Amino acid sequence: MPAGSGSVTYNYTVWNLGGERALTNITLVDDKCSPMILISGDINNNNKLDIGENWKYTCRTNLSETTTNTAVVTGNSDDAYHQNAIATAIATVVVGSSLTPPLINIVKVPSQLTPLPFGGGNVKYTYTVTNPGVVTLHNVTVSDDKCTAVSRVFGDINKNNLLETNETWIYMCQQNISVSTRNIATAEGKANGFTARSYAIANIIVAARSAFVPKLPNTGISPEENNTSGNMIALATILVLISASVIVILKKRTL
Repeated sequence: MPAGSGSVTYNYTVWNLGGERALTNITLVDDKCSPMILISGDINNNNKLDIGENWKYTCRTNLSETTTNTAVVTGNSDDAYHQNAIATAIATVVVGSSLTPPLINIVKVPSQLTPLPFGGGNVKYTYTVTNPGVVTLHNVTVSDDKCTAVSRVFGDINKNNLLETNETWIYMCQQNISVSTRNIATAEGKANGFTARSYAIANIIVAARSAFVPKLPNTGISPEENNTSGNMIALATILVLISASVIVILKKRTL
């Protein structure tokens, strides 16, 4: 918005890449814009985010200064356990300058889609990082709060160490997990003096020794859900994949 204060329209796309179950109770909130309006995507009008659907939202607000906003989408698995899925996206609108702020997106998928046996085991995470904006990113980093050895294995096509809009960078990290664990991956990149960030959340379930173990570590799983590993398999598949792969892309236009 080089001319200064004015109206900004944010456009959001939310989709479900879990491949197992629909999501219910979809909520999209932006800390700097409301109300959020769903304009399309629920093809069969069942109020569930089904596999293959792309729900599109819009929100308009007036900005008088450069503003960074955070959008958070949440949903629950469509089963008796209502497991929670979360994704976050961050965008910046520059007021009073022609500089274009950057965008970045990260999706994380673990190799273990069913519960690990009691005692745990090795899990490999794959992180997919893209640039949905219009400016090239430099100083791109990916970190994970529970897996420290994150390394890039593919994607920098022209080997210039810049994340361009037509590139997809792949990172990996492996760790041994002995207890149920929720971890958060962060992708960060810079352009035009601004920093873009995106987050991805995943959960790995480690089975209890028996039905008589009081509960797993505090990862948001209720004691009732720890009764059998059979129950947890479907839940883990939903939670892990959807938590890592429910993606919110924010694109903006000024009116």
